[in-house]
Amino acid sequence: MGTAHVMPTAGTELVVASRHSDTGSHRPVVPGGLAEEAGKSHGLRLSELFGYCEESDTNILGLLHQVGGLNQYCDSGYALTLPQEKVEFAQDEMNRMPARPIIDFLMQFFLAEVDWMTQLVHPPSFMAYYESWWTKQSAQIAEHSLYVVHIDFAVLILRICSIASQFLPSPSYTIDTIRGMTLGQIRDICSDVVRNLAKIATSVDFRGSLFRVQHTCFSAFNLACEGLIRDAWSTLCTAVSVAQGLGYHRPASIESAAVDELEREMRRRVFCNLYVWDGLLSRQLDRVSSFTDGFDLGTLPRMNLTTEVDCNSGAPELFTERILQARLIAIWEDIKRSLSDKMQYDPATAQEMHDWLQRDFVETLPPPFALKPDYRWDKKLRQLNTLHYKLHYKNYILHYITLQVPFQYIIITLKV
Repeated sequence: MGTAHVMPTAGTELVVASRHSDTGSHRPVVPGGLAEEAGKSHGLRLSELFGYCEESDTNILGLLHQVGGLNQYCDSGYALTLPQEKVEFAQDEMNRMPARPIIDFLMQFFLAEVDWMTQLVHPPSFMAYYESWWTKQSAQIAEHSLYVVHIDFAVLILRICSIASQFLPSPSYTIDTIRGMTLGQIRDICSDVVRNLAKIATSVDFRGSLFRVQHTCFSAFNLACEGLIRDAWSTLCTAVSVAQGLGYHRPASIESAAVDELEREMRRRVFCNLYVWDGLLSRQLDRVSSFTDGFDLGTLPRMNLTTEVDCNSGAPELFTERILQARLIAIWEDIKRSLSDKMQYDPATAQEMHDWLQRDFVETLPPPFALKPDYRWDKKLRQLNTLHYKLHYKNYILHYITLQVPFQYIIITLKV
């Protein structure tokens, strides 16, 4: 029986990222290597109009390139600008955004209290780009020129604000207003502006960028927080579609992208998150997974981006929990395929599956995530303890259903 090795074992080989540029400051992650060249605008390539991912060497376009001996295009990292007839409307919408002090507060609250749940952004580089975005906004509005990526990032900001407001009031902030604006008003304004800006960006560039994948993921997370699980599933499918359109499901596409290694890592992390959420929701709602061809191990995250402690000290990378969830989901998919033709419960088969799970997953868990975890880092990484329990809960469920419960009841158990 094949094993589903979806991450390195206990000695996880995560590359330590250099979190500082040559100048000592954090480098912003700019999707797709978007060099915002002033005054430069491009139309969509014909291949994109037909829905081809130019980084693929196995779609029809890629095969034609190979047969014809032509070089593949590099990553579509050009900066599309909004046509003039849309610029004024987009500017008006951005002027409706909550005041910057309100947004600043919500950003800081999100990174401190909520980000660990989603792990969709890299806080240092995200905040560096966030600061530069405000400067670019003023300059671009003055020039009556707006880039699509600029609009996508505005949507990302507002989606994060909406999510942060879902967790307020909180023990650290006990009132329901921020600088005179109620949380309900903030959510309403953010939702309205997001809806309009997202339509503008999509109408100009339907392919999108890393920012678009991220803000669509946040939209799904926000809907789930509101209990709108069916809508969250639909939005999650959209996020997967956008990510696949950008080639995130193909390791070669990620590696060949004309961007720095930090952005490549964020593409891997976002796609890993999508796989985990898809695996959980597809079982919960009894839907067909968007990852029908499985999950390519070459797209897994590789870098250690932990900022709270010295990354050379042996401290765990918090995203390891998400990678372990991906591994657990992949093992479950293998178990489900192995048992798909067995209608009768077979104790011997169940024991075999249990032993497989024990051998290939439980016994390979890194020490901070083991069933008897190493707690030495829990005080410095305050969310680590919660991540232990999230992972162990799902592991216990899978052990229980493989050993004790007839297969026809497995789906029911997972939907509880």
